[in-house]
Amino acid sequence: MKGFNSVQMIGNIGQDIELRNTTGGTAVTTLRLAVNERAKVNGEWSDVTNWFDVVCWGKTAELCAQYQRQQLCCWKLRGRQGCGG
Repeated sequence: MKGFNSVQMIGNIGQDIELRNTTGGTAVTTLRLAVNERAKVNGEWSDVTNWFDVVCWGKTAELCAQYQRQQLCCWKLRGRQGCGG
């Protein structure tokens, strides 16, 4: 069966996104996304912030830099070979 790979995270970007290019001319951005949730910690409800490091390439990188004030990001999730988890 064919799968569907899509990720949507709603949160706050931790700092301004800087668009740069590889030596081959491919656009790339790196950003940190903070996603908040309510969770019980030691029996008390608390806000917990999860930080995600995100690297965007090509047209996605250009769009992230252009629309960095928006909080909705949608992209495909790709794992790295050899990463534990």
